[in-house]
Amino acid sequence: MFSSSLNVRLPSVLLHIGLEGDGLSVLGIALPEDCLRPLLESVRVGGRAQVRDGVLRVYGVGLVIQVHLGAFRISACGIPRLNACQRGDLLCMLDGLSLEGRLGLPADGALERVTELMSRGLDTSECRKACISYLLGRGIGLTPSGDDVLVGYGIGLQMGGVGTEFCDAIAKENLEITTDVSAAYLGAMSKGYANRGFVDLTDGLRNGELVDGALRRLLAVGHTSGADGLWGLSLALRFELGGECPAQRRIWHIRQVRQAG
Repeated sequence: MFSSSLNVRLPSVLLHIGLEGDGLSVLGIALPEDCLRPLLESVRVGGRAQVRDGVLRVYGVGLVIQVHLGAFRISACGIPRLNACQRGDLLCMLDGLSLEGRLGLPADGALERVTELMSRGLDTSECRKACISYLLGRGIGLTPSGDDVLVGYGIGLQMGGVGTEFCDAIAKENLEITTDVSAAYLGAMSKGYANRGFVDLTDGLRNGELVDGALRRLLAVGHTSGADGLWGLSLALRFELGGECPAQRRIWHIRQVRQAG
């Protein structure tokens, strides 16, 4: 339970119940405040919940909250594809955020080696295993920083239509060594899904829209989770595009930002 949301563990999913207007979890539903507030005030950690006949029932203190799942509008959270030009633009934007200084992981030699391997593409099973083992569960918080990096990296690969081997490697990992929330996010990513914020960012790029707002919202997630996830995304894009943000794309992006301002 949190100040404005909660998780419900069901047999096949960790369901996040949050507030309309907040970032929609890939494994969640969003409720208006007048529906969510009584739920947060009445339920307790370890309480009972069940789904039957399309209705989620959460048993609180002195009352039962019923959420009719069939009444919701479904928000597609599959990871969209980006062409090389769009990925180049995104990498330029990420390069401008100075993400390395915002991470929740210590900047040491081990992280430097992992970064180098990931930016080269993890082309062997040994490389994938080594990097995943190093990052999985590393850090503190509801979603440890290393897990956020792995999620962002997998999303970035799939934006370019690659990443099957990486996703398969994640799916084979023992995710019980990290938090339940991280395990849920990693499992969803390995199946091709992401939190709505990443999908909104990708949709904006595909539609030729300004996506600075979407980037800021992702960057603001958690204490360092947003920066960690975007950093993993940048490593995947760097591999796919063969290195740094191309100079001509960087110049184009700067010009676009100045024109928009």
